[in-house]
Formats: sequence, C-alpha cells, structure tokens
Amino acid sequence: MDERKISALLARPGIDPEARAELLNIAAIYLRNGAAMPENLRLHLAGAFDAAAQADRSERPKVLAECLGLVGEANRARKGKLPEDLPLVVGVFGDREAELGLRQKLADECGFSKSTAKARIEETRHALSDPDGNMRKLMDDNGISSLARKRDG
Repeated sequence: MDERKISALLARPGIDPEARAELLNIAAIYLRNGAAMPENLRLHLAGAFDAAAQADRSERPKVLAECLGLVGEANRARKGKLPEDLPLVVGVFGDREAELGLRQKLADECGFSKSTAKARIEETRHALSDPDGNMRKLMDDNGISSLARKRDG
C-alpha cells in the first residue's frame, strides 16, 4: 500500500467517515497478510484503541468510533478560541445574551455557528454557577489562563 495515500486519508479535515472506513479496509489488508503496517496507520489505530480502553465501559464503542473518525469529533481541538472576557460578560448579563446579540457576536468572532455559540454560553453559565471545578475545566478546554483581563498600557 502507498503510505502517501494513507497520509492523505488521515489528513482529510473534519469528519470523513468514508475516508476513515477506507483506512480500516487498508489496515485489515495489512493484518490479514501479516505485513508490517505503516507507522502513521499503526499510530492512528493504537491511539483509538488506547482511548477506547481507557474510557468508561459504556462509552467504549462511541469513543472508538469517534477516535477512528467514523462518527463525531473526539480528541480534536475545539473550533475557535473563546474570548477571555466571556465569563465576565455572561456573569454580568446573565440570561440576556439573545437580546444583547452575544450569540451572533461570539459566532462571528470565533467562527462558530450560532448554536455552538449558544452552547458555549450555556457551558460558561453552568461553570459560573457550579463551584465543583467546572470553571477550571471550561478555562482549560478553551485556553483561558485567567479570569482577570490584562490592562492595556
């Protein structure tokens, strides 16, 4: 098999179940023939198997399918980085994001859809209302290091 073809299939952006199914067919050929698998394909499969093995029992099939790229998006960076002042804005304005146009502004600024922007606002609201570490997780997931905004000048 051509390693360039495998690399091209692995590099396709977003979710491409057909490309990922083709990779599984290629892997099956290597396994049936007892041949050494190219490193990129071997590491792709090993990563998916590791993630599935470490997942909760009920989540294993879903995690395996996501990591193999057959469904969903697992272990991929979130699209767009949230503004560092989003927790402050959500905390101050509460449930009024629709009337303030926050969803649309966040969608435009971060490259999300409005529904994704709404979901991120809801996550932020939940994190602000729940002191059990949700805020730290939200900050970590979005690359926010501090809730305090740096002063200009």
